[in-house]
Amino acid sequence: MASIFKRNGRGSYVIQYYDHTGRRREKSSRTTDKRAAERLAAQLERDVMLRREGLIPSDPNPAAQNLTPLVTHIENYLADCENRGQNGQWIKDKRRHLAAVQDGLQAARLSDLARAAVKRHLADYADTGVSARTVNIRRNALMAFMNWCVVEGRAHRNPLKGISSASEQADQRRRRRALTLEELQRLLAVAAKREEDSRARPGRKAWYMAAFYAGLRRSELRRLEWRHIDFSSSTLSVTDGKGQRLGREAAAIPLFPALADELKSIRPKSAEPTDRVFPTEVTNNTRRRDFKRARIPLKDSEGRVVDLHALRTTLATWLALLGVSPQMSRQIMRHAKVETTLKHYTVLEAAHLVDAIRRLPELNEPQQIPQQSLHENLRNGASEREIEAASGRIDTTKKAPQLRALPEDSVTATGLNSGGADETRTRDLRRDRPAF
Repeated sequence: MASIFKRNGRGSYVIQYYDHTGRRREKSSRTTDKRAAERLAAQLERDVMLRREGLIPSDPNPAAQNLTPLVTHIENYLADCENRGQNGQWIKDKRRHLAAVQDGLQAARLSDLARAAVKRHLADYADTGVSARTVNIRRNALMAFMNWCVVEGRAHRNPLKGISSASEQADQRRRRRALTLEELQRLLAVAAKREEDSRARPGRKAWYMAAFYAGLRRSELRRLEWRHIDFSSSTLSVTDGKGQRLGREAAAIPLFPALADELKSIRPKSAEPTDRVFPTEVTNNTRRRDFKRARIPLKDSEGRVVDLHALRTTLATWLALLGVSPQMSRQIMRHAKVETTLKHYTVLEAAHLVDAIRRLPELNEPQQIPQQSLHENLRNGASEREIEAASGRIDTTKKAPQLRALPEDSVTATGLNSGGADETRTRDLRRDRPAF
């Protein structure tokens, strides 16, 4: 029976077990999450049982491993992905793509995953009309599986190396645009009005606000629980977001004041920490109807669309226009790479570029500089302003220009507050807000 413990009471959990020969072994789980370590220990026990029964060759020689059915390797790989705490949706997608390749190639052994055969399969898959991104997801699932086989000693090498990715830039199927301030105000007003009219469970307005102010994806909105929201510190934690692994530190998002107020207003008095914030999600059909009521076109003249994820695009775009650094925007958006934030989520219009150019300072004609150097004047005790006044470079009758400090929370420059179905108003909206 495998057991887990922390060495000296700290660090990652260590798994202690007996292999198929009866030898006691120890293996680091590489996680501080107890549940993930227990799952890994259970998987080790299953592997030991299968090796003891002869269902998995105990010989680490890759040639011997090729005798094992391909489906067994795939199941072991997916179990290892789960034990390492990978996102559950990722594992489902990997299972679906690997099963499709196995069926398409009629592959029974690892050796059946030859480079030429896989290239033909991916080309045939692209011919079905799926996007380049979808083809790359299948390719990446295969590459990850074969790399795992090499690391685990199940294959000598990865025969799929060299299969290039499809060009996603040349095959963009879904281009999103950022919503304007007025569109967001109308959307929140419509959501509030529908909640009043239908007397349904509140949360539709908060659903849209969380998608924008916190940049939550649909799956993250569905999983959000009250224990993930800390009103005292004004933070919202995402514990199982896209790309996150179990046992990793949760991503903490600063909670926008208006969003915090809306969440407090919909929280039931009897709510438990593990209760869902949105027990009833806003479906795509409902969202489309709300967009139409708010006079938000679902597709513009350039073919760009707006959907729930477009609120996340709007957040990234507004952060860029407010001058937030790409590194900070990446953390708010919870992207692994800053390139993802800049390339796929920041949508700048031509008007934004014109406004940026107009913000450049005007350059006056340079004045003749006195013969005496600035260094010598400063050494004689004169201030820089006295020197400039004496040289005629500034007008002493005017006050020195003052630099206006940016607000501590730049996002507050886009505060929204809807006053009803027919009237919308803006709260705490500064003059330097993005011009959409």
